[in-house]
Formats: sequence, structure tokens, C-alpha cells
Amino acid sequence: MQKQKNKQRGITLIALVVTVIVLIILAGVSIAMLVGENGIITQAQRAEEATTQAMQKEAIELAVASVQAQGTIELDKTKLETALQSQLGDTEYDLTENGDGSFLLQIAERSYYIDSTGEVITEENMIAIGSTEELKAFRDDVNSGNTYEGKYIYLTSDITLDNSEEWVPIGLRITDNSDDVENKPFKGIFNGNNHEINGIYINTEDKAQGLFGFIRNSKISNLTVGENNNITGGISTGGVCGYVYNSIIFSAINKANIYGNYGNNSQVGGIAGTTNNNSIIINSCNFGNINSSGHLAGGIIGYSSNTQIISCFNAGSVTSNKSWAGGIVASIYKGKVEITNCYNISNITGVSNIGGIIGDAVEDTEKLIINNCYNVGNITGDRANGIYGHVNSNVDIVSKNNYCLNNTVNGNNGTEQEGVIIKDANEMRDASSLLGKNFKEDQNNINNGYPILKWQ
Repeated sequence: MQKQKNKQRGITLIALVVTVIVLIILAGVSIAMLVGENGIITQAQRAEEATTQAMQKEAIELAVASVQAQGTIELDKTKLETALQSQLGDTEYDLTENGDGSFLLQIAERSYYIDSTGEVITEENMIAIGSTEELKAFRDDVNSGNTYEGKYIYLTSDITLDNSEEWVPIGLRITDNSDDVENKPFKGIFNGNNHEINGIYINTEDKAQGLFGFIRNSKISNLTVGENNNITGGISTGGVCGYVYNSIIFSAINKANIYGNYGNNSQVGGIAGTTNNNSIIINSCNFGNINSSGHLAGGIIGYSSNTQIISCFNAGSVTSNKSWAGGIVASIYKGKVEITNCYNISNITGVSNIGGIIGDAVEDTEKLIINNCYNVGNITGDRANGIYGHVNSNVDIVSKNNYCLNNTVNGNNGTEQEGVIIKDANEMRDASSLLGKNFKEDQNNINNGYPILKWQ
């Protein structure tokens, strides 16, 4: 009897739907006008979805604001989850940390990116790249003037470019004035998702060369430039980016050999050629060999101003055919630069102003801070030293708790430096506790027993 009733209800419902459709048709409304691409029902569904997404975004933003109101700039996952539960109620979601203070939030089929600053980006502004063609199309769009500001771009796979085709970097620095409208910087957020890019071939004397050429007000994270790349460029050449302006590079790895080919002033680095204007390089490292045809070769950065370099290391040889070479930074040219929790384990060579951490700080440098750093690589050249090679007498330098392996500076201990302690190999291997909470013991011997960073 119950089955018969259900059957009758089903028939009644079908009849009602048919009746409604017939009435609508008689009123002059076609089926296409109802359910077509721009049909009434389709538009209503879109409006409902847009309203739902707007409400979800508002709830997420309120959750983020409530966490930040607790007096912390960085978003804590546990606190954020509690706030999201309060705002979203019984709605199911999945919150994933990206490792750089940002998060991916999945609610049903919708995705949201929550930046470390609290900015919320909806999925229509999230762009996936998973092939060579997509990476090149993205590059061409940036270089034609689309900055991708407010957008989140992420890799979904490793990418191997065609190394028979010369790579044009993502973002163009056409003039030396960073504010010039002729320049075409990338201003978005790029997450490599721990994927690797190979096949980059660059052979030029043009400025700002690398996977990226010029980034501004941007963030690049979780990206590896592999060893199967061939990068030779002019002023400001780096594995990840040539010129970094007011931007963050987090958890980047360079394995490629990089060559700066611009006479006396190459400004070449494993991660970045040149950094400026409140940029930050954090949790990044270089394994490639870095060479300059003239001055300025650095394991992480070639030429730097107003930059923080935090928890980075260099394991590739660094050679300047002239002067200014450093395991982390070749030279500082102005402003304030802070180098904290960094180390160098490879050979640094040049004519003069050579250092295990920094080669040189010129007179326009306002302040240089070097804390909790160490060097065990061989340092060769005039005015060479284990931590900093040469610092102009006008520079305000703060050097604390830094260590250097003995007999590494031209075969001896170099000259005495403020805040630098010389140790033998056994003492250096036991120095993780001296270097602070950001270091740990090399228990698996990935660094010949010398201290490694917590993120390694």
C-alpha cells in the first residue's frame, strides 16, 4: 500500500512539473530561456552560489580577524580552526598548512587561500599550473602587463621546459627604476607546492634573469629550481629570481649552476641576484655553483639592500673573478640588512672582500646585523674572513654569536672579528645548542655532522 502511495506521489509530482513547463511555454518562455547558459534557472543557481561564496568568505575573514585580534600577526592553525568552527557552525571543511604561514581551506567543492597576512583569496582567483604550456602562457601574460596582483598561482606537478628554447623570465625589469611603468613585474602569490622546475636555458647579458625576472609586492614559496638548468645572465641573475623588490621568497631551493656574465658588475646569487626594499628570504638554500665574470657573487643573494635573510644556507661553491663574494650575500649596498641563523659549508673565492657569510658592506649601508651564523667553508682572497670580509668603517655593525671553523681563511684563522668565535671541527659539530633554537644536531649526517637548521 505504501509503495502504491509513493508511486502516486511520484506521478503527481511529474505531472506538476510538466504542467508548470507547459504554462511557462504558453507564456512565451522557452526551455532554453529557463535552463540554457543564460537561462533564468541557471542565473538563479549562479546567484545562489555567489551569495553562498560571499557569505563563506565573510565568515572566513571574521575568523581570521578574531585570531589576529588576540594579539598575534601570524595565524596559528589551532586558533584558526577554533575560529572557523565558530563562524561556519556545522559546515565541514579541511584546513591545510602551506608551511609559510598561509593555509588552503576546502569547503565542499570550494577552495580558499588564506595568506599569512590574513588576506582571503577565493577560487576564481586561484590558478593551477601543471604543464610547460601553462607555465609559458602564464609567463607571457605577466610579461604583457598582467601583474596577477591578488591572485594565487600554484603548481600541480614538476615541470620540465624545452632547453633548446631560450627561457624568457616571468616578469620583466626593463628599466632600473622599479616604479617605471615600462617594467612588467609579477605581483601575485606563487606556490610551487614543493615541485621542481628543470630545462631553463638562459644565455644573455640582459638584466634580471632567472625563472622569475622581476617580482614586486609578491611571494614565492615551496619551489625548487633543479640541477638540469643552464642559467647565464647579466646584472641581477638568480636561480629563482633576478630582481626582488618588497617581496618574500620562502622555502626556495636552487640546484642549478648560475653564471653572471656582465663585466664588472654581475650581481649573481643562487636564490636572487638583487634584493631591495624590505624583502625577505627565509628557509631557503643553494646547492649550485655560483660564478661571476666580475664582482658580486653570493650563495643566496648577489647584491642586497633593506633585506632580511633568515634560516638559509649555502652548499655550492661561490666564485667572483674580481671582488665581493659571500656564502650568503656578496655585498650590501645601502640601507639595513639582517642575516640571522644562516650558514655556509662551501668554498668562497675572489680577489678581495670575501666572507663566509657576507663579502662586503659599503659606506651607504646604514646597519648590518649578523647573528647566530657559522662558516666551515674555505675562504680565499684578500680582505677575507670567516663571517664578514670587509665592512666600511661608517657602517653600524652588530655581530653576535657567530662561529667559524679554524684554518679556513687563506689557510689560517683570519683576523679577529667582533662577535665571531673560532672553533675546531669537533667543537663546530657540537655547536647546535650554542647557535640557538633554530638549529639542531646533524643526527643523520646530511651536513658532515655540522649543525643544521630546524626545517631541514
